[in-house]
Amino acid sequence: MLPVPARGRARTRGSGARDFRELIAALDAPLELAGIAKDHPRRVAHIILSNHADDPVLTDEQWGEIAADMMHRTGLAPRGDDAAVRWVAVRHADDHVHVVATMARQDGKRAATHNEFYRLREGAHAAEKKYGLRSTAPADRTAGTRATRAEQQNNGHELAAVISSALILIAALGAWLAVRSRQQRRSA
Repeated sequence: MLPVPARGRARTRGSGARDFRELIAALDAPLELAGIAKDHPRRVAHIILSNHADDPVLTDEQWGEIAADMMHRTGLAPRGDDAAVRWVAVRHADDHVHVVATMARQDGKRAATHNEFYRLREGAHAAEKKYGLRSTAPADRTAGTRATRAEQQNNGHELAAVISSALILIAALGAWLAVRSRQQRRSA
């Protein structure tokens, strides 16, 4: 079993910029153990959790609870499973977080998913009820016709491009935050 990385925020360098190298290495370790190549299209899962503009602003802790519940419901990181996938939630705005999860468990096995869309919908409804958020459409499988196989494959390629860029987003976020911090210091 791999060592568990520390929880919390990314370390900062002497310049004040965030350093994501430890985080990226911790996320990559199970993927390397499972033999999943860096260019594999399902290396990570990228989930965006957002609320309505009229909803109350959630705290970091509340977003963290919601993200953990979503990871539990999808089966990627069930509560109490010490060998579950590694994941990170990145909040860069009041109304949403990005959750990036590796598609390899810490015991070296590939992560398995099944009906995760429905599990995420169930989690969304639970969060809406718990935090008094605006209710979204039900996850009762009464929607219109499904996309054709060709449409699904095209969407899969688009999703793979988004997922493969998720770790780049984390690194870019650190650079952006450093620039923003310098700008705020200059204007103060």
